[in-house]
Amino acid sequence: MVRVLLTEATAETVHARTFAAAQKAESKYHEAKVQAAEACARAEACVLEERMKSEGKPAEVKAQGEHVESGRQTVGELEWHLVVCAREVGRLCIIKATDERERRVKIMELSGEVSEG
Repeated sequence: MVRVLLTEATAETVHARTFAAAQKAESKYHEAKVQAAEACARAEACVLEERMKSEGKPAEVKAQGEHVESGRQTVGELEWHLVVCAREVGRLCIIKATDERERRVKIMELSGEVSEG
C-alpha cells in the first residue's frame, strides 16, 4: 500500500509538473498568437497604406490631365473670343473711317471748299 501511495504521489507530482508545463506552453502559445496577430495587423496596415498611395498616383495624374485639358479648352475659348473681338474691332474701324470721311466732307461742304456737282 505504501508503494501504491508513493507511486500515486509520484504520479501526482509528475502530473502537476506536466500540467504546469502544459499551462506554460499554452501561455507561450497565446502570447505568440497575439504577437503574430499584431504583426499581421501591422503588415496589413502597411499594405493598405502602400496600396492607397499607389492607387492615388494614377488618380492624381488623371486629375492633373483633366486640369490641363480644362486649361486647353479655356485657351481655345479665349482664342475664339479674341478672333470675334478682332473682327468687331475691324468692323468698328471701318465704320469709324467711313464716319470720319463723311465728317470731313460735311465740314468741307459747310466751309464751301467743295464744289457741288
